Amino acid sequence: MLTSRETSPKALQLNRSNGCTFCAAAFLLLVFSGIVPCPAQDKTAWQAAVLVSAPERVRGMPGIGLNSIPGYAGRYSFVTEKTEAEKNGKKVTVYFTAAEMPVFGSWQPFDAGQNRAYRAGRGVCVYLHGEKWAVFIDFGDEPSVDNLFVERFLNQMVFFVKDEAAFLSSSFPAVIELQ
Repeated sequence: MLTSRETSPKALQLNRSNGCTFCAAAFLLLVFSGIVPCPAQDKTAWQAAVLVSAPERVRGMPGIGLNSIPGYAGRYSFVTEKTEAEKNGKKVTVYFTAAEMPVFGSWQPFDAGQNRAYRAGRGVCVYLHGEKWAVFIDFGDEPSVDNLFVERFLNQMVFFVKDEAAFLSSSFPAVIELQ
């Protein structure tokens, strides 16, 4: 860029003062895009969630108080690249029911990729597949919901499960890829 002798020092001074702003903006862009890890983020890079318990019959779905809604429950354990299912690692319980479920007023909607799910309390989210079936995902003591797990899990469930008979023949997905 060509500048005159008069504007050159002003331009140089302006470029120096905006340098810090540009560096900070570039760093934030890299952090939010995931290229540079944020110090506050969980340092564990979960590679997958593995189904560690076969679905078993249960009565009662989480997030809606005392109930006896019939269904099935399975448990996933999150694994890293270097470990198998960790005993003290992150776990999640998933529930399937063919019972017709209403949307409660206290549930907060959120987008889980292509699927619309609801937060139904601390660490619990719900997906309703029309009037055919519902899935409850319980993250236990964790107050937050792992949106990537929810999105990938629901994508597989919606693809393979059309009704209760299809669930009984296919079960929960064995592995949910998280990378």
